[in-house]
Amino acid sequence: MGYMTTITFLNDAEDQIMKHPDQVVENIHLAMCGVTERTGREMGIGNHANCMEALPPHHADTPQLMLAYQNMTVAFGYFNNLKDPRHLDLRKRLLRIAQEILYQEKCLIKELEEQMKKRIGGECMMYPSLIRSVYRHGSDI
Repeated sequence: MGYMTTITFLNDAEDQIMKHPDQVVENIHLAMCGVTERTGREMGIGNHANCMEALPPHHADTPQLMLAYQNMTVAFGYFNNLKDPRHLDLRKRLLRIAQEILYQEKCLIKELEEQMKKRIGGECMMYPSLIRSVYRHGSDI
C-alpha cells in the first residue's frame, strides 16, 4: 500500500479557499510530500494564516487515531507532534476526550449489534450482507 495524508480545513476561511484554489492545491501537494513536517503543519491561504493543517504522511498500513478539536488536529501515539513537556496537560485532556469518543463508539456498536440480532429472526432484513460479515468475523467488543 501507499501513504496517506490527513488534512483539515477551518471553515472560517471558506472565502479565502474559494478565492485561491491554486494555493489550496499547492498546499495539499506540499502536505502529501511531507514538506509541512519541516515547515510547520499549519498552512495559510490568501489572507488567512492557518486555515489548513496537515498531519505528517503515514503509511496506509499504519493505524492512526486522530482527534480534530479546537482548531487543531492531533494524531495519537508515536506520530503525535505534541512532544514538548509543556504539552503534557493538553495531551492528557485530549486523551480523555478521545477515550470518551471511543466509549461512545463502543456503545453505538453494541446498540447496532442488538438491532441486527433482532432483525435476523424477524421479517426485516435491511442489511443481510453486513449482518453475515459481522457474525462471520465476530466481535471483540
